Amino acid sequence: MSLLERRRLLKAGAAAALGSVVPLGRAAGAASRSLRILVPAHKARFVEQYAAQWSERNASVVVVDVVAYARSAVHDVILFPEPPALFQRELAPLDDVHAELERRFGPPLDLARKSTFNPGTGHFFALPISFTPALAACRREVSLDLASESAVRALLYRFGAYEHDEQGAPALKTRHTLEALRYSGAHLHEPIPQGAQRRIAPVRAIECAGIRRASDNIDRAKRFLVDYTRASADAFARRPGVDVPCFLGSVAQFEQRLASFAPELAVALDDVLNWSTNIGFPGHATPAAMDVLGQSVLTRMFRRSATGLLTPETALAEADARCVAIWNQWRYQRLV
Repeated sequence: MSLLERRRLLKAGAAAALGSVVPLGRAAGAASRSLRILVPAHKARFVEQYAAQWSERNASVVVVDVVAYARSAVHDVILFPEPPALFQRELAPLDDVHAELERRFGPPLDLARKSTFNPGTGHFFALPISFTPALAACRREVSLDLASESAVRALLYRFGAYEHDEQGAPALKTRHTLEALRYSGAHLHEPIPQGAQRRIAPVRAIECAGIRRASDNIDRAKRFLVDYTRASADAFARRPGVDVPCFLGSVAQFEQRLASFAPELAVALDDVLNWSTNIGFPGHATPAAMDVLGQSVLTRMFRRSATGLLTPETALAEADARCVAIWNQWRYQRLV
């Protein structure tokens, strides 16, 4: 007998489920044949439909809770809308799940691997499912949006600047960053230049699945994630511009599938793999990189410089100092 139960939890009232209120720990009395999944609202319908089918096939009870982005004290599987590097100590390693999926579908995209693998520990702390490309940030003619994390990084990258280097160390304080800041102040409402560097931007969102380390159902959760990744072809068919699979091999005849879409979308998606990258590029989505993102260090730097609140040099010095402080904090914890 199987059951799919859906509970909509309000962000302010879900004290029993959110790690910000309840410390993470092993859920008491977890049923061996049940699985609890926490999903963001935009993925709720697809996950609920798939979980219902999966629960029937696996004679399981699957509970799907829908909340805003949050940590959980009771769920087995958590679907994050961005790399959960900040929470990796609380997540079970998924090296065996990655190995199984690579055996079936080939390796994931590089941006997906860098979003879920910690080179310091040598483990995958999450599983990349699909991503949403930042189509607007990488158009050839697009005005700079100082509120967009993808847009300001796209501008940095076009000038050859990065907030972290390939090893994950702070790398913001360069003449290339100053050039990008000066350009943003002089041409705030003009198209971003092509420049001599690569046209590249971080993805707008990347769905990453984690399993709570304290879960009593880790093996069952891993089986669910393998099957759920296989079902990503269905999500791609429904929303091709939103759910691009991280394991392209999970979609049969990917190139032919692209050709069946509307011409404008097909052209855009065909080029997606050439310019989409991960937060933390050219390195990995480390806790430091995700912390810089979460604290809006780069957008604040660009806003203060472009609006004249600070000189480009002062705005850069302030942002670089914050990046270094964040990196040192995570280095102390041995996660970068």
